[in-house]
Amino acid sequence: MTCLCFPKEREERKEREERKEREEEEEENQVETPEAEGEKTQGGYDREEPRDPCKEKNCELGHECDIDEDGNAICVCMRSCPTENDSKACSTQNVTFESECELYRQKCLCHMNRPNCKDPSYGDAHLDYYGECQEMRNCHSEQIEEFPFRMRQWLYLVMEELVRLLSNNN
Repeated sequence: MTCLCFPKEREERKEREERKEREEEEEENQVETPEAEGEKTQGGYDREEPRDPCKEKNCELGHECDIDEDGNAICVCMRSCPTENDSKACSTQNVTFESECELYRQKCLCHMNRPNCKDPSYGDAHLDYYGECQEMRNCHSEQIEEFPFRMRQWLYLVMEELVRLLSNNN
């Protein structure tokens, strides 16, 4: 359906269209100078935020991103761990750490031979479980004899559960 316009409205519409075309043409013809790259100061544009090299850098556990002298993102051992985390962590060496963060921080420090490393053996530590480490008891001879049977039974139950899950997905 076409709109019937009065001559004055037709002129105003034509002026709006011409003005819009001129604005689009001006935008296309704007060229930023090399020194102004990254900064938009003309026409009321906000300046772009400076690029954060650490934004896209993924560091391992116990590490954090830092910026070197050349402005590049590098991973370094964490300076400290957040204190709000009160979940202790037990390492595979049966050593209790204040948190998982502290375990991996110590692993990093010891692996890099940093002075804050509490024990060089922590460089090979891994998380065993959450919570304080339990005293490791010696197994009795009956427990050692039962181990193969219990392991077989556990593995059977795991495989049975896997089959059930796979059949439910199909």
